[in-house]
Amino acid sequence: MVDAVASIGNIQGAADLVGISQPAATHSVAEIEKLLGFPLFERHAKGARPTPAGEAVLPKIRAALAAFAECADIASDIWAGSQSELRLGAIDAAIGSFLPDAIARFTSRLPATAVHVSHASPERLVQQLADGTIDLLFIRRPTQLPAHAVFEALASDRYAVVCAAGHPAATLQLASRDLLSTFLWLMPPKGSIAEADFLAFWSGSTRPRDYCWVASRAITLAVALIAKRQALAFVPRNLVLPYLTQGSLTEVRGDWTLPMAPIGALYRPDTAARSSQMQVLLEIVRGIADV
Repeated sequence: MVDAVASIGNIQGAADLVGISQPAATHSVAEIEKLLGFPLFERHAKGARPTPAGEAVLPKIRAALAAFAECADIASDIWAGSQSELRLGAIDAAIGSFLPDAIARFTSRLPATAVHVSHASPERLVQQLADGTIDLLFIRRPTQLPAHAVFEALASDRYAVVCAAGHPAATLQLASRDLLSTFLWLMPPKGSIAEADFLAFWSGSTRPRDYCWVASRAITLAVALIAKRQALAFVPRNLVLPYLTQGSLTEVRGDWTLPMAPIGALYRPDTAARSSQMQVLLEIVRGIADV
C-alpha cells in the first residue's frame, strides 16, 4: 500500500489499484506509520507525497516487496515441481541473439530447473547482481564491476544501420553517409553510448537534417517507428537480429566499420562454484557464442 500511494500520489487511486476501500487504505498506511514512529506521507490538496523520512525508507520497502515477490515465485515453482532455480538478467541484445537458444538447450538438459529472466536497464541489472537478487547477467561490460564479480566476453556485436524492408535505402548496394543524411533518422536514447557513437558516425560527413525524436529502450516500439515513419536507425546488430532474420528490417550496407563492445556474462565465481545449473548454462553459452 505504501508503494502504491507513493507511485500514484493519492490514497484513493492506491486503494483502487490494490482493490480495497479508501478507509481501509488510510488505516493501513496509518498502522505502518504508527509502527515506524514517523509519518510516511504529507497530505495536500491533490493527494499525498512522501515525507523526507518516507523517501528514505521507500527503497527498502520496494526491495522488501521485490524479495517477497521472488519468494512467491520460488514457492510457486516448488509447488509446480521444479527442484532448483536460476535467476538471470539480460539486456535486449542478449535476448535478441544467443540467449533464447541457450535457454532452450538448458531447459532441455535440466527440465526441473526454473529459469527466471529479469529484463531491465544495464544499471539496474548490475545493481540486482550486487544485491544478490540475480545470479548471472548477460550484458556488456559495465564501467565498474560489482565487488567480487568477473566479466567474461561471449558474443561479438557491432552497430548496424537498419531500415524497413520497403525503405529506399534497403535496395542500395553500397550507401554513402551523404546520401543517408537525406533520410529521416530515429535518434538513439539521449545520453546513451549509442547516441555518442551515432554522432561520431557522422564525423567528416553531413549530418541528417530530419530526426524522429522518440528515444526509447523498448525495441518493439523502435521497430514499429522505423516502419511507420520510414526511418533509418543506428542500433546494435544483435538487438535487431530477430527482425533482420524475419525480413521485417534490412541492414543498409556501406563503407564503414561499426565495432562495439561484446556481450558477456557477469557473475560472481563463488556463486558459479556453488551452482551446477549456472555452470551448465555458461558451458552452453560458450559453445554457441562467437567471441
